[in-house]
Amino acid sequence: MKILYDHQILIMQKYGGISRYFYELITNLKQMQAADICVSACFSKNYYFESYFGKKSIREKIPFFYFFNKILNENRCLHNLSTEKFDIIHPTYYEPYILKRKNGKLVLTVHDMIHELYSEYFNDNTMQKKKKMINTADAIIAISENTKKDLLTLYPQISEEKIQVIYHGNSFPVQKEVQKKDNYILFTGMRKIYKNFDNFICSVAPLLNKYNLNLICTGPSFDISENNLFKKMNIKDKVFHKSASDAELSNLYSHALLFVFPSMYEGFGIPILEAFASKCPLVCSNTSSLPEVGGDAAIYFDPLDVNDMSEKIESVITSKELQDKLIEKGTEQLKKFSWKQTAVQTFDLYKKL
Repeated sequence: MKILYDHQILIMQKYGGISRYFYELITNLKQMQAADICVSACFSKNYYFESYFGKKSIREKIPFFYFFNKILNENRCLHNLSTEKFDIIHPTYYEPYILKRKNGKLVLTVHDMIHELYSEYFNDNTMQKKKKMINTADAIIAISENTKKDLLTLYPQISEEKIQVIYHGNSFPVQKEVQKKDNYILFTGMRKIYKNFDNFICSVAPLLNKYNLNLICTGPSFDISENNLFKKMNIKDKVFHKSASDAELSNLYSHALLFVFPSMYEGFGIPILEAFASKCPLVCSNTSSLPEVGGDAAIYFDPLDVNDMSEKIESVITSKELQDKLIEKGTEQLKKFSWKQTAVQTFDLYKKL
């Protein structure tokens, strides 16, 4: 079997859940030695794919480089498809240029329905491109049952038989022992729109002062509005930003008193598995796919209710017994997810086509 993966997410993301997914999927399929895999991309800037393409260079800073790189990669991919026969084409995002292909079955992974559910926050045409791909795909992978449910609700014309749920896995090393916890709460990743960061700050600020705790955030640097919010909530000296590699992030999880995931919507929620692997107690939104992934290993709150969020976070801060219980349950819940299982189920889907 010959499989082609294209360039899209590899030139869009330096870090991120989607590029991590494709890296882990491709790596595990290669380890299975079950297929001939082609990753059709050049000038990737992705951290995970450095072993394929080498580290990013100064060319990223060239004006309009992304635009020209996108065109170059699309033409390169279509050339590959015109000169070679592929059994499966699995694009890494929703750009419909791939529909010009002459051969191969099209498999599309739908990661979430954020553009459809929060369309007022997006000014791009991703939703229109995604719709074309969904309607044309020979098979669709949904990364959670909740994503499948939302997909069928928003695209009722799609046959349910065409959709298969295949979960993500965990990329972090599983800690053998619980590490000594420091006096900070951890927040990871992006903070805008549905990530619900402002509500989270309003809920956690009184607790940082009451219990003399810090908040560590990874992801982009703080902007002016966020710094103003910290000042308003009197926690400017308690909030810290860190740029973290995977190894550094794993260490931050391991030593955090707890990890809070206040997002209003997620297609899956990889940080949940990262927390479980790092033996970090999880306090989490009760929405979308998050209870599906977290199971009984989290304390859940309403992400739109600041008081409920604050109460649930405080319940974990003040109870060593509850922290230990969440860590134990998280270790068990993590066993349900692995990238090897993701690759095996995906390859089985390929074979059916």
